[in-house]
Amino acid sequence: MFELMQNTEKKIGEILVIGSSNSSHDSFLYSTCPRVMKSDQDIIFGELKIEPELSLFLYGVSSNGAYNKIAWDIIARKMLGYIIVFDWFDEASCDIAQKNIDFLGHRFEAPLIIAADIKEKPLPIKKTIVDPYISFSGKEKFTFCNSKSVASIKSVFASLIDVAINYAN
Repeated sequence: MFELMQNTEKKIGEILVIGSSNSSHDSFLYSTCPRVMKSDQDIIFGELKIEPELSLFLYGVSSNGAYNKIAWDIIARKMLGYIIVFDWFDEASCDIAQKNIDFLGHRFEAPLIIAADIKEKPLPIKKTIVDPYISFSGKEKFTFCNSKSVASIKSVFASLIDVAINYAN
């Protein structure tokens, strides 16, 4: 289940964005957050203000299968959900995304968006098939995105929030 943490009068939701080292998951944070910070552990942090009393804290994690470097249990306890992003046209990125889905999906009860980044290329299938996304279960959705487009990235975040709200009910 997800939670919005309350800090005095401000509500905070935390979202984890995971990608392989060669994917464009960093774009999710750099294009939507006014200020992004990078840690020594190759994790990036950003804040996306939705309105004055609501913010999303975003964590960008590069995971290529080395799961022991990250304190997943600490992060997972308070996250609204997570997004696994991968390069649709890169087979190695797809394989890593599958490993990430298997690892996280079996350990954490949080909403998940699987985002296939097509960058600025056309959709590989008809838009009506994936509009707005393909549903796997009540907590997992698949969608295409363009990491070069702020509107596309914000749409992925909106999809995650929508899934989280529906999953909680």
